[in-house]
Amino acid sequence: MSEFEHRYLHAESIQKNYKYLLAQLEVNRSGLLDQLYEDGVINETEKESISSQAPSHEQNRMLLHLLTRKPKDHFDRFLDALDSTGQHYVRTQIDDRTATAE
Repeated sequence: MSEFEHRYLHAESIQKNYKYLLAQLEVNRSGLLDQLYEDGVINETEKESISSQAPSHEQNRMLLHLLTRKPKDHFDRFLDALDSTGQHYVRTQIDDRTATAE
């Protein structure tokens, strides 16, 4: 596996779990967006763009789109942010589905 493929392997995980993530992520109410900003996963402009979207599934869509373009370590921080914002069930589902698909 090339370094490029390894770096963006998480985009495949997002794709495999896309419908679930689109429906289940809680971006604003949970504080996920703030956590991602604090952790350096997204910048202020990205945070404002996501926040301005309505309804919430559009916020989720924009966040997922951004995450596919970020390096894998940003995705790992996203998974950690799910834990810290009380969305353990989302992380568990991603981990379970990704492991099953491999």
